[in-house]
Amino acid sequence: MNNSQTKGDDTVAISENKATASPSNFSFMPGSNTTADAPSRLVLDTSHETHPKLEQRHKLQQQQTLTKQSNIQSWSIFFESLKKLFSNEFFSDRHSIRAHRTTASIAVCDRVPPRILLHGCKTSKEHFDRIQEILSTCQNLSGLKGLQSIGFTYRKCQETCLHDDTNGESTMAPGGKDSEGSNHKTECSQWGETRLLHVSTDTFITKQNREMYIADGEMYEEVVRMCQEYAQDLMMEEASLHWVSVCEEKEKGNPIRVLVDKNYPLHSRGKGRGEVSLSPEAETGATSHDDVCHVGEDLGADANEGICCDRETLIITTGKGKVRAGIFSRQHLLVSSIEASTALAMVRDAKRRNMSIAILDPNARGDRYGMATYQQSMEVLFGSHSESAQMTSSMDTKDIQTSKSVSTTTNGNLYILAHSASGSQLARYLLLTADGGHQFFSRIKSIAFTDSNHSIQWLKTHSHISSFFQSSATLYVRSSIQWRDDGWERHKCGDIVDTSRDENWLHRFGNVPTIWAGTTDHSLTNYTSHSLIWEHFDKCRCGKDEDTDE
Repeated sequence: MNNSQTKGDDTVAISENKATASPSNFSFMPGSNTTADAPSRLVLDTSHETHPKLEQRHKLQQQQTLTKQSNIQSWSIFFESLKKLFSNEFFSDRHSIRAHRTTASIAVCDRVPPRILLHGCKTSKEHFDRIQEILSTCQNLSGLKGLQSIGFTYRKCQETCLHDDTNGESTMAPGGKDSEGSNHKTECSQWGETRLLHVSTDTFITKQNREMYIADGEMYEEVVRMCQEYAQDLMMEEASLHWVSVCEEKEKGNPIRVLVDKNYPLHSRGKGRGEVSLSPEAETGATSHDDVCHVGEDLGADANEGICCDRETLIITTGKGKVRAGIFSRQHLLVSSIEASTALAMVRDAKRRNMSIAILDPNARGDRYGMATYQQSMEVLFGSHSESAQMTSSMDTKDIQTSKSVSTTTNGNLYILAHSASGSQLARYLLLTADGGHQFFSRIKSIAFTDSNHSIQWLKTHSHISSFFQSSATLYVRSSIQWRDDGWERHKCGDIVDTSRDENWLHRFGNVPTIWAGTTDHSLTNYTSHSLIWEHFDKCRCGKDEDTDE
């Protein structure tokens, strides 16, 4: 008998395993002749049996259906998220959340339980309530006053905090001695330096206990903000600095300001010449973080005047991120010391040498607008490139040469400390001012790059700048990277880096004199190499560099 037998509309179905159908497995179709038409009307009844292959096929179909439905749902969620991301409502919601972040109350059930509870808290609710209390307390406060209101202060440390570059740990050693004698440890906080203290427990903040006293998130940001303000207040007080307002247009973002000496005579520009006005606190001699020298739209610097000072000037610029003017590391400002994380030590030494000081704040409006902020600040201090171009176009060759000689003699030399991304900003600014008779580059006597990310390939068409970046007047201080540098654990501060075989380095930085910073921490390069940077500057100040000593 065949597997299937068709006679008109009658079909006999046989199971797939070709098993012989027994009479009990057959049933007669209704209305059929049970005798003559029985063979052609027989249908296999398998309702009471489940074949293994059929069951597997059914399960597979179910799985495929569920997977398809899940994929469709996932893609729907994805496209809905994209739609919300590029909608105006999303950005307005983010702005609203940011504006009210310090006052908005968030239910504890919506928060992820903290990994470490704040000191004195036993539950997550107490932890978050404590954070909200701190945020509301310091909301309108700044600097040391704000820190003291929430139980913190800065105090001179009588011990030395040793930072282990290999694992990021810190230990305390009296008298600055490293009991283990490891070459991987860098003194982040020497005896007598200023460190953050939790007052009620009389405990200095370290990397190990930081989360017990300063929680991640909003509290961390507020505490860091006040610490940065206090560090800037110290620099203002010790070096008689004040804030110069570059741009205060609120629709463009946060105000752009620069820290400079109070005795710098800033000149007006354009039609509206006038005197620079100080805030009431500045006029009374108070050293407040809000002391600002307001430079309006018509105030700034003449093309060849800028800061008219015969003294040498130290320009300090920090890297990109959330660090502000004169701050190199927010983390080390909490767990190490003010001296290790800021430009305070550079400011002190500059004042001892009777140098003028200018500290830029490229991150005032975020690192996205860092270059624009940098350029605006430099134009207020040293003159506008457009004005220099106009002046040069109206002068003949003899006048230009005379102007250059006058500028060189009437303006002091510039010494620049460029950290990280500010090295690129300096290179780009020099490209912008290279043409048109601007005198900024001619005033530069020496540059110290610390982990800068510039490239001499940008300067191919300006050989004089490229040559200066590779001359003895320039020093590059380089931190060690474990995965990149062989023998990194043996690198000591001041050791000369052999870059002759490093093709990538030569392509990017050329033959610039390079030394090791003696640390693997990018943020500490200025601190560990502080004395060597000043040794380099002093060598150039005395005119004993190779380019001029003949």
